Amino acid sequence: MAKIPKKVILQYRYPDPALKRQYKILNYILIALVGTFIISRILMYKPIFIELVTGGSSNSVLQTAGGVIFLINTLMLVLMIWIIKILFSYDARAYLILAILSILGLSNIIKAFNIVDFTLITITLVLSLILKKKLFPNIPLFSYVPKQT
Repeated sequence: MAKIPKKVILQYRYPDPALKRQYKILNYILIALVGTFIISRILMYKPIFIELVTGGSSNSVLQTAGGVIFLINTLMLVLMIWIIKILFSYDARAYLILAILSILGLSNIIKAFNIVDFTLITITLVLSLILKKKLFPNIPLFSYVPKQT
């Protein structure tokens, strides 16, 4: 398999301007959904932060678990902000990463079924896959490298 030059990859990472205009509304809806997830992450900070600062539990294992949860929450928040940034530029990586995160999120939501979260994640998954396929018809669904011809 021949290595695809970086110039070719970058050429296909961004869609045609006509496709950008055509799917602009759906892209903004997807950005709003990711924004909703960011707000929910920020709201989850308060109880975790209070628990860490006040040391509500004297058990060091629970404090360590709280610290790990806080770190994971922070990393996810940074990742989602980066995804919004590249969604505004219609980068192919955004739709791929968002689809993968949505699939992982669905597996977690199914365990503790919450209809609102399930609906939002499902809509995000479907919308990111549709936009990926429509904006980048020459790139496979779960890739951001063009098909070799």
